[in-house]
Amino acid sequence: MDWKARKTEIGYWLGDEYIGKGLATKAAKLLINHSFEELDLKKVEINVASGNLKIMNI
Repeated sequence: MDWKARKTEIGYWLGDEYIGKGLATKAAKLLINHSFEELDLKKVEINVASGNLKIMNI
C-alpha cells in the first residue's frame, strides 16, 4: 500500500488445481471494490506475466 499516493497493487499465483474456477477473478473484484470504496484509494494495479494467455474480465 502506498497511502501517500493512494494506490496499491494486487499480485497472486494460483496452483494448477485452482485454475479456471474463477477464484482469482472473484478475489480481485472484492479487493478492488474494497480498495476504492472502503480505503478510498485512487489506483489499483495488477501486473500480468507476459506468458499468461488468460484475460481477466473485471
